[in-house]
Amino acid sequence: MHFAEVKILESNVPSAEGRMLHELFQLVSVPVTYEQVMTRASLAESLQRMASLAAPMALHLSCHGDKNGFGLESGEFVRWYDFRQMLLPLNRASGGNLFVSMSSCKGLFGGGMAMHTDSPPFALLIGPAENVTFADAAVGYAVFYYRLAKGAAARDALAAMIVATGEKNFDVISGDDTRSAVLAAITAAGIPTEGL
Repeated sequence: MHFAEVKILESNVPSAEGRMLHELFQLVSVPVTYEQVMTRASLAESLQRMASLAAPMALHLSCHGDKNGFGLESGEFVRWYDFRQMLLPLNRASGGNLFVSMSSCKGLFGGGMAMHTDSPPFALLIGPAENVTFADAAVGYAVFYYRLAKGAAARDALAAMIVATGEKNFDVISGDDTRSAVLAAITAAGIPTEGL
């Protein structure tokens, strides 16, 4: 998977996971930018700026999370549905090739954003299904992106990530596959899909 850029957004100032990844990516020549997003407004502004780039990209979000969404340093909570709305223009701008890394506890629950009849808000999303330490997230994502930079497929990079951390709860979700499964379930239930 090729990215024009990896954009790291961090809202966990004490963890410094995002800053560490930024340094590593510069070392291995992965195009990267880093930004702290402390509020919902600064998150939305950053995503809007990213959408103006109109290129395949990866968004790496480092924050606290749970099955309902994620928290920002300001104390604001972003629900998955709201994040979906923020990501849709960005995914369109990247030609449907947006890769989202949720470096947060239960970040894999963000895959539910694609459980919709409209276009998914990402091509691929990676994250843990359970709680994860900042150390395991930092090591895991460093290995994951490094393997991608070396030409590995997302599933192969994920396997290396799991070996490096011993954390088996990381996974990758396809936005298109998730959307297709939703449409298949709707069709199987006898609900017309025209106009959805």
